[in-house]
Amino acid sequence: AVVSTQSGHYGRGKKQEQETKAISRAQRVRKTQSDDKGKGKAIDELRAKREAHKAKLKTNTDGKRSPEPKALLKTKDVYTDDEDDDDKSLSSSPSPDSDDESDRAPSPQIVRNISTKEQLSKLRLSRFKLEKWVHLPFFKSLVCGCFIRIGIGDKLGKKIYRVAEIYDVVETPKIYTLGNIKTNKGLKVRHGIAENMYRLEFVSNQDFTDSEFMKWKTTIEQNNLKFPTVKYVDTKAKAIKDAIDHEYTNEEIDQIVKEKEKFRKNPRNFAAKKSNILAQKGLAEAVGDFAEVEKLKADLEDLETDADRLSKVRNKSLTAISYINDKNRIRTSVRIEEVLRDEYAAEKDRAPNPFQRRKTVSSVVTPNYQMDDEKTKTAELLKKLAEEREKQKRKKSRLRPCVDTTA
Repeated sequence: AVVSTQSGHYGRGKKQEQETKAISRAQRVRKTQSDDKGKGKAIDELRAKREAHKAKLKTNTDGKRSPEPKALLKTKDVYTDDEDDDDKSLSSSPSPDSDDESDRAPSPQIVRNISTKEQLSKLRLSRFKLEKWVHLPFFKSLVCGCFIRIGIGDKLGKKIYRVAEIYDVVETPKIYTLGNIKTNKGLKVRHGIAENMYRLEFVSNQDFTDSEFMKWKTTIEQNNLKFPTVKYVDTKAKAIKDAIDHEYTNEEIDQIVKEKEKFRKNPRNFAAKKSNILAQKGLAEAVGDFAEVEKLKADLEDLETDADRLSKVRNKSLTAISYINDKNRIRTSVRIEEVLRDEYAAEKDRAPNPFQRRKTVSSVVTPNYQMDDEKTKTAELLKKLAEEREKQKRKKSRLRPCVDTTA
């Protein structure tokens, strides 16, 4: 009976131990499930905070520094161990050296706009520079974005200038003179929202005045337009400096020469131009391009016409000069003859002066036999010439027809 009682107590104890284990296992399962729900909720909150922070950074485009983002929760503060108690709460204040600092978006840099006339003057182009660069192949890309002082007219006898930005380069139908060259290019510029096209000859060489700069600045602010940034001004100023120090290649020089020849009315050397056209005509005939041959013939005729016209103009001026010179020469010779005639008449009518020194020629006392021989020979030759002349006169008188005096 004692043994059976002990065995019954042992069986009940074992059963209670199993029940206790089952209860503790169920509690652990419920705890794990609740922990999983807490983790999921914490992750969702963290993800929502990150999305809101990114959206705030995207919408912040006014150039001002955005406020510092709030500190995010650390992973180790969100995820808790299964062995911790249920009453252990999540930490809400992470340390400064958080592991998620690398995931934060970088704060935007401060954009600084120009505010003084000196800063804008770095982008100013004068008429001298435009004249120097107008035939460059990269002229358009160089000047677009720069500023000029453009004359827009007169008011009460005083010229008015405005600060204008170049935004395009176009070709105009008129060919005009710019300094020592010819061009047909024009600049499209804007002052605030007002846009217009001007020829390069209206650009000023002087710097902006304070009143002109303040006028431009006020116009930009009133129309809610953006000012050039300091970084843009520095970049464009460097491009202008590089253009000043640019070393031209052979291809660029050929393009510049071709651009200049396009606006030249007459060639520098008509002979060289004619030789070039004849060479091209020969090549076209060899290839069989008759249309090109006809075109070159027309060009050759035009060249000949221009050459004749210029030659007439030049000869006309030379003829006038020659006529004036001949007229002056004749007048001078007539005056000289008159003076000599007057001097001779005065000398003839003048009374002889016994004290005047007379011009004399020395005579040779010693006879010169060689000179006598030469004189004798000369006399004989003169005598022979006289006889021949007499003979010729006689022959002519014999051959002369008789004239009937009775008629």
